Amino acid sequence: MTSPTRMVLLAALAFSVISPASFAAHFFFLKGALSGPAGTEAPGTLTIAANTFGTHPALTFNIPSPVTSQIYTFKNGECLDQGVNNVGVNAAIPANEDNSYVLNLSVVVPDEATNPNCTSTADPVRTASLSGPSGFTTVNGTYHLYNTASIPEPGTMALLGLGLGALAVSLRRKRAPQ
Repeated sequence: MTSPTRMVLLAALAFSVISPASFAAHFFFLKGALSGPAGTEAPGTLTIAANTFGTHPALTFNIPSPVTSQIYTFKNGECLDQGVNNVGVNAAIPANEDNSYVLNLSVVVPDEATNPNCTSTADPVRTASLSGPSGFTTVNGTYHLYNTASIPEPGTMALLGLGLGALAVSLRRKRAPQ
């Protein structure tokens, strides 16, 4: 196998492994009364257009990565720790332009302390509220986080296939009688 062929093969395999679709990412968006703004990948910047919720300037908030919380379940008569699961964000996030506007995010997850029998399988409750200076009416709603890394992009699969195909062809040529 020639040196340029090796470089193409290694590049295709490397790019298929480090494609952005391979990294864990979460898509964050507001719901309920706060359903006006578009979502963003977390971590990322959420932009709320001016006057979406009354009279206010355009606002941007830096949404951090989701935090982890313990998840429990009840099985065979005992409470089992199911490990960590990315369930939400607990943060008070001031607006980048005007820190008198604050996006408050919280998540409540049933755990062993509040649910000793682990009989509830309820989803985490994620709440969001946007508060502002005096005269601004606080807006309450919910938010959701969806894992966007569960399905790879077609380009990622194409790069992986290209790299594996090139590897197979090069091995076949190497083994072929001269």
